[in-house]
Amino acid sequence: MPGRCVVVMAKRPREGAVKTRLGADLGEEAACRLYEAFLFDTLDACAAADATTMVAFTPATEAAWFRHLAPGLLLSAQPEGSFGERLRAAMQAAFGAGFSTVAVIGSDVPHLRSATIDAGLDIAARGTAALAPTADGGYCLLALGAPRPGLFEDIDWSSGRELAQTIQRIRDSELDFEMLTETFDIDTLADLRRLARAIAEGEATCRRTADTLRLLDLELLELEPVP
Repeated sequence: MPGRCVVVMAKRPREGAVKTRLGADLGEEAACRLYEAFLFDTLDACAAADATTMVAFTPATEAAWFRHLAPGLLLSAQPEGSFGERLRAAMQAAFGAGFSTVAVIGSDVPHLRSATIDAGLDIAARGTAALAPTADGGYCLLALGAPRPGLFEDIDWSSGRELAQTIQRIRDSELDFEMLTETFDIDTLADLRRLARAIAEGEATCRRTADTLRLLDLELLELEPVP
């Protein structure tokens, strides 16, 4: 039976190159450590899903680092270009590898559950697009049962309009879609506070991120230390 693939959009964790808005509040080292934890938790969720994992990584010169990070996983270097062009290339890499159903996800939603990935792939297997919206007007998961490169064109990335514009592209292509439960990605200190609270209350499970939060100065989060 043709396989399912979840593609993780990932950056090599380097100070000053990842989670810059968090870095402005927490410092670049802390932001980098957090992003690396986000990435590990994301890969753990993918490993628990009923799908093969592919990492679409950047910079393209970091293949060896990602091969060491995720031995045995499929790798695809992100091309230069807009985020839409890189998303389209990641999707195409998975479909080009022979997978019949593909979900692409971000690496800054460490609390994303494997069940959500599976649900999106199940929907896509029926010929319907699946989207997991985020609270900032974007989305953290898009699953498709066939390549649809037009879905990534003319999108105002990082504007808060990505979800609405993508839905319009889906409608323009006469493709049905279903929405998964809304969540949030981690871009700002407010997002991190929300995640820390969800971990403390048992609503989110992301072990590496929780461990990293324990090691950081949590006074900025205005929360009790994560148990």
